[in-house]
Amino acid sequence: MIGVDVTERDQAMQRVTEARTEREVRDILESLNTMIRRVNATVTIGPSTTIGPLDVEAVVDAWRRGHEDPAGPRADTPTR
Repeated sequence: MIGVDVTERDQAMQRVTEARTEREVRDILESLNTMIRRVNATVTIGPSTTIGPLDVEAVVDAWRRGHEDPAGPRADTPTR
């Protein structure tokens, strides 16, 4: 593989939306970011790379918001 392209990033983000656990989301993102960092650090010929590592915490926060219980917090769940 010469680089990480938009399709690979989009496929990873699709897997994030389908992930069932936060750990799974983090694993997907860390794997993608590792590839991106490796490519960005080593590719010295050809077009410059335009894809940077994703903000794991921002993506995880968005994933959490999309996976909240629609019924809201349970009575036994402490609020902050």
